[in-house]
Amino acid sequence: MVERSRRDRHVRDVASVVFGSFQRLSVRMFIAPPNHPLWPNLPEGLFSHELTVGFHPHRRHITLMGQMGTVWTWQIAEDPSGSFLLDKFMFDSKILGGKGSFVPVTKGVRLATESVVALTAG
Repeated sequence: MVERSRRDRHVRDVASVVFGSFQRLSVRMFIAPPNHPLWPNLPEGLFSHELTVGFHPHRRHITLMGQMGTVWTWQIAEDPSGSFLLDKFMFDSKILGGKGSFVPVTKGVRLATESVVALTAG
């Protein structure tokens, strides 16, 4: 599975290590160095700085498990009475033959938080 492992594919300076596929499911680990800018991606930081990971859907159902530290998963949804606005983009994925860039779709989409969950190691 080394041929499917990558660095900088999903996030700059983050390694994506593929351990294998089992029953059509991929087992993958993302590894970021201790001082990586992923740390400020907390809901209370939304308007105080730029986030380093955008809200995005996945093509398949995923299960996240923390191995070290804490990872937050923050789920949002479009909501006409939502409490914040963000611009909506589409990612033209290299995995699907695209350019690997973001394309603007809609400015000022009103959003609301559905859930914020801490995933701790173990």
